[in-house]
Amino acid sequence: MADLQPIKTDFWSVCKSVIGLLHFCLSKFEMQDLREELAQTLDEAEWNWLSPHARRDSLIVVSQELNLLDVGVAIAEDDTSKVTCWIEEALIQKPSQIQLSDWNQNQMKRFNALIVQPYVLVQEI
Repeated sequence: MADLQPIKTDFWSVCKSVIGLLHFCLSKFEMQDLREELAQTLDEAEWNWLSPHARRDSLIVVSQELNLLDVGVAIAEDDTSKVTCWIEEALIQKPSQIQLSDWNQNQMKRFNALIVQPYVLVQEI
């Protein structure tokens, strides 16, 4: 029996490595699926369609410096380090009163919009 112990240990080491690799691959696959799913919902929207979300305080304005889809993925995956950094740099934020006033005067103003529950992410076009 003592001769089998190293084989058993090696077997479990290999199993743990394979499981780790599978988990890594599945994570990448799920992340790609999420990105593709969000990409399919990315669309243009007029302000009059978005204003109800602003009234519910669920609208987030994304700077032109960022990729809207990247922000959506980070929020959906709860990537707090990225999101916190963007907030601190004012690259994502709630709309200002000035923005809301301007957009309310131009109901046809267009945005790229992405829904990541419970938020609606927007970028001015």
